[in-house]
Amino acid sequence: MEKITIQEIAKLAGVSPSAVSIALNDKPGIGEKTRARILSVVKQTGYLHHAPGRLNSASANIAVLFRNEYPLQDRFFYTELNTSVMEACESLSYNLLFASTFYKGTTLSFSDILHSDVLDGILSYGDIDRIVFSELKTLNIPIIVLDSSRRSGEPCLSVQVDYEHAAYTATKHLIDLGHRDIAYIGNNKQHDFNLLVFEGFRRATSEADIALSTNRIQLNVYNEEALGPCIDEALGGAHLPTALFCATDFYAMRALRRLHHRGLRVPDDLSVIGIDDVISSKYLIPALTTMSVDRQEMGRLGIELLQKAINGEPCQSVVLPQCKLIVRESTAAPRK
Repeated sequence: MEKITIQEIAKLAGVSPSAVSIALNDKPGIGEKTRARILSVVKQTGYLHHAPGRLNSASANIAVLFRNEYPLQDRFFYTELNTSVMEACESLSYNLLFASTFYKGTTLSFSDILHSDVLDGILSYGDIDRIVFSELKTLNIPIIVLDSSRRSGEPCLSVQVDYEHAAYTATKHLIDLGHRDIAYIGNNKQHDFNLLVFEGFRRATSEADIALSTNRIQLNVYNEEALGPCIDEALGGAHLPTALFCATDFYAMRALRRLHHRGLRVPDDLSVIGIDDVISSKYLIPALTTMSVDRQEMGRLGIELLQKAINGEPCQSVVLPQCKLIVRESTAAPRK
């Protein structure tokens, strides 16, 4: 038997999907006659007690999707985002379930729960691989992407982050301090995040009429092993750069360690800046200057968007408020 949806309950009861949600969650906001009519339809359809496999039919079951292709630096960020999502769900009758997608060689596999007919919605972190997204669409349930940087391709409801502006602001901070020789640490995989971050860096340096030598731009950080050699290459030449712009806090943390082992002092010899503001960044020595991505607001907006989608209400993707510059100890004016 096909699972009855909230939208179908609403149509049978002659009410909005949000009214059905209110009745199912025993919340105020509708009249008692309307509530009774909704619950009568629910009982007749078997939605509450007989939908196969449901964990708690009076609430929504949400899968938080993890993917094995997440690089290590993203796992730092998304682990903290989990807490924000859980906090955003505290006032809602939502069951949060963790599911995964992973590749075995070239074969794509999914957690069984994604095909178990118990889910009302999916939260995914970061831009979804198009093959994964195509498979998820066959489930016919709302999918919300948190921390999206994708600007083209498959339409998907998302909470987007303006990483181009974040990178521009971070680079402008270095320039305003007086830095003119700035190395870039990132990668050039055709992923919107990488393209946006580099574009923000390029726009800020171009506006300041800064020309950088070829080795200062390192775009080959495809994995953790490649990071160290890229940093070493960026430091090469007749003299050191005065600052390192790192596309993520993870790169910046590794850069601080690399510079320490080379006997270089931050920020006396070089300034270092990152993007994300992961919780560990403020406990480093020196504490890391970074662009803060508001994960608490991201989680709140994502759950709000998912709630509307589940209830069949009109909704569209949203952009997270602009990232904030957090100035700590790792940046200073270049030494004369």
